[in-house]
Amino acid sequence: DLGFGAFNRAIVEVKKDIPEELKELGSLIEEFWNEFSASRPVGSKPTNDPKYGLTGINDVRIDGQNLVLPVFECGYADVRFKNSRDKKYDERLTAKQRHFLNNLLVLGVVGYIESADLRYLFGVRADAGPRGGLIETVPQGLVDPLKDISDDIFYSALARELKEETGLDINKDISDRMATHLQVGPKFGDFALVSKLKLKFGREERVMKSTKEHTKLFLDSPSTKAFEDEKKYAFNPVTVALFEEL
Repeated sequence: DLGFGAFNRAIVEVKKDIPEELKELGSLIEEFWNEFSASRPVGSKPTNDPKYGLTGINDVRIDGQNLVLPVFECGYADVRFKNSRDKKYDERLTAKQRHFLNNLLVLGVVGYIESADLRYLFGVRADAGPRGGLIETVPQGLVDPLKDISDDIFYSALARELKEETGLDINKDISDRMATHLQVGPKFGDFALVSKLKLKFGREERVMKSTKEHTKLFLDSPSTKAFEDEKKYAFNPVTVALFEEL
């Protein structure tokens, strides 16, 4: 739909300079981050880890068989401010700053795992954020510039998130991986590569949840009907949209 067509891998071109709008927001984001961190439960304090940002999709391009992403480094604090700021902070933004934040995209990955008997792996979010308690596909997460350093940035991030959230090894437990969608929005993981992972036969017993991420992991066979009644509201809306399309 975005006109990128098929590509074999995604690579990043890291810009040296961060956008001026983000620099201008430094003190406001720091104030927000201190307040946000103080509100989190003991033992779940967030860290301002580096992430990759895009100022929009206009600069994204296909070069041969590569999806090329001109990115800049930002922090998790910037991402949380973009996504979680309330009216108190939003009213202090200029129109230009608000426009910048509304168009800021953050690189992420989403996976949906299909077992040999055609069920899919779902998790119930453990965190207290907007997605807390919702059912969604696993794994999901943001690209980490310090950890995801292979030639294919999305593959590296997907393998890492898979291991962290399910205990599965992408090389030992997955028989096939196929990228099927580019998810642009909403907010968390705004520019995410969505991949279908085929679980090897008998590897279901190797699935282990991370209590930090999910209260429960389970295999199920979703039907369109599951998303037509009141059960629909137990799911992450992005998960609903994905399976309705599939």
